[in-house]
Amino acid sequence: MDDAGILGHLYGAAHDSRRLTIVLDALRDRTGAGSVTIHWFHRRADRLRHRWMVGCSQTPVDFSDLGAMDDINPRTIAALNPVHSGVVMLEDSHIPDILSDEVAQWQRRLRRSGLGHFIGARMAMGELGEAGLAVHASHGGMALAADCRATLTAMMPHVREVLKLSVENAQREQERESMRLLIDQMRLGVLFCNPSGWIITANALGQRWMRDAALAMPERCGPGHRARLVAGARGLLLSDRPGEMRWTTLEGDWLIRAMPLMQNGFDTIPQPLGRPSHVIVGCDADSRVSPTPGELLSLFGVTRVEAELLAHLCMGEDLRAFAQSRGVSIHTARTQLKQVMAKTRTHRQSDLVRLVMNSPAGLFSSPH
Repeated sequence: MDDAGILGHLYGAAHDSRRLTIVLDALRDRTGAGSVTIHWFHRRADRLRHRWMVGCSQTPVDFSDLGAMDDINPRTIAALNPVHSGVVMLEDSHIPDILSDEVAQWQRRLRRSGLGHFIGARMAMGELGEAGLAVHASHGGMALAADCRATLTAMMPHVREVLKLSVENAQREQERESMRLLIDQMRLGVLFCNPSGWIITANALGQRWMRDAALAMPERCGPGHRARLVAGARGLLLSDRPGEMRWTTLEGDWLIRAMPLMQNGFDTIPQPLGRPSHVIVGCDADSRVSPTPGELLSLFGVTRVEAELLAHLCMGEDLRAFAQSRGVSIHTARTQLKQVMAKTRTHRQSDLVRLVMNSPAGLFSSPH
């Protein structure tokens, strides 16, 4: 495989880690190695510690206990791996004689797995840690290619960038999964729509509503029904003071609202069929409910007690009643209220309640 092919698969691996095997196998062939591995380290005072490691299809080492490997591998000692902004190479011949016994013991361990001569390259990734690329010759087999060091040096900046991209993608996926879990736990139907008004994804209650409204099956949904939903949603979306829209299905009535999505919120919204532009939320017209502390805790990042205070206020109760129900002084309750207002960047209790009631948790709350 040529350089363009290797780099293409390498950068593609930031989104599909299975392509790393293709890259590492190609580098194994290029360098004449028996094994090629990519490493992600975080630096400790004593050693570089593995966060993650992947090998080519012929790498024989068991990666199930990387922590134990780090403890006995002299190549991970921090003093042998100084902090550096560029590509740093390491070979066993570079390791001081004082560690010769440890190196010999490690080499014997690897020889039992068929691995011989080692060359490694490393590069810092800032706060994310350090990236590494290593080759081992086959023990008793052919020597590494003469340009092996040059190959590692040239590949190392690309390996670093791909690891950074992979970490960022994993973080975004974690955020998406958290958002999916939160949306699925809500007691509202939630549907995400693209700029044309088409529904592109929905949570469990939203999918039930789609079934009830015959939106999930085009053969049961006439153009008028779909147009009415889209037109109504857009009307709500574009209104200066959005209200509720009642949607009648064979299973009963739903109350729905449409809200625009912020541009910077796209990455955390599930989007299997495209980027959503707005969200439609709905509930059974006969099932208005007040927001629960659990919902408020998830939505606003407050503590459990603060969430209970918010839920209490949204039910129309006053602060003194909340203090009495909790067995605390009114001064303590006022302090908790101030903390919630600071976290939500509101300045008055009425603004705080309005914020909650306009959030997904409070959109269809029972009037008090």
